[in-house]
Amino acid sequence: MKKILIYSLVYLVVFLPVVAYAQGVGKLVPCEGSGCKIDDFLTLLFNVINFIIFLGVIFSTLAFAYAGFLYITAQGDTNKVKSATKIFTGVAIGLFLAFTSFLVIQLITTSLGLKDAIPIKLK
Repeated sequence: MKKILIYSLVYLVVFLPVVAYAQGVGKLVPCEGSGCKIDDFLTLLFNVINFIIFLGVIFSTLAFAYAGFLYITAQGDTNKVKSATKIFTGVAIGLFLAFTSFLVIQLITTSLGLKDAIPIKLK
C-alpha cells in the first residue's frame, strides 16, 4: 500500500504540471491538410523542443531533490556523498546544455529572420 501511495504521488508530481501546461498550448501544428508549409514544420519542431526542455526542467528538479536527499542522508558515507555529487554535477551540466541549445536555436532563428514566424517561448 505504501508503494502505491508513493508511486501515485510521484506520478502526480511529474505529470500534473504537464497536463496543466498542455492547456495553454494551442495546436501543435498550425496547419491542416495539404496546406502545410515549411514554416509549419519548423513550428512543430520548435513546439516539440520547447516541450522537451520543459520536461527536462521538471526531471532535473526531481534529480536535484533526490541528490539532496542522498547528500543529507549520507551520514558520513563517502559513496553516497560521491553519488550525490555526481548527480548534482550531471544535472547542472545537462541543464546548462539544454538552455545553451535553446539560446543557440533562438539565435539562429533570429538571425534568419524567422523570429515572428516561429514561436519560441520558455515557460
